[in-house]
Amino acid sequence: MTIREAIDLVDRLTPNQYDNEDKVRWLSTLDGMVQAEIRAEHGADEAFRGYGPACDMDGTELLVPMPYDELYRWYLEMKIADANGEIVRCNNAAEKFNRCWAAYFAACNRAGLPRQRADHFRL
Repeated sequence: MTIREAIDLVDRLTPNQYDNEDKVRWLSTLDGMVQAEIRAEHGADEAFRGYGPACDMDGTELLVPMPYDELYRWYLEMKIADANGEIVRCNNAAEKFNRCWAAYFAACNRAGLPRQRADHFRL
């Protein structure tokens, strides 16, 4: 999912007054967390520098792949509701975001675990 796709999806599903600069900053924060808390734990060495205001929104792929990229939608909806002071909507979006985050985290853990092999076993 690109930055543009994430923003267009949220704008279509949750009309809001925030400009793309705010949403890019929120996405940058989320991908910074993904890099620091999940990818770095599994051996990803590259440093995440964030998405600046001049980034290519159409060509920049976000870090979380499909099918876990739904977390971008819920994170942006959570941030929008929080900025609007809509506590119930924020909590609902946060719950859905946390489920997506946990699913992605679990998938990374499953993929990152070393394969255990036993040449023999004792009876």
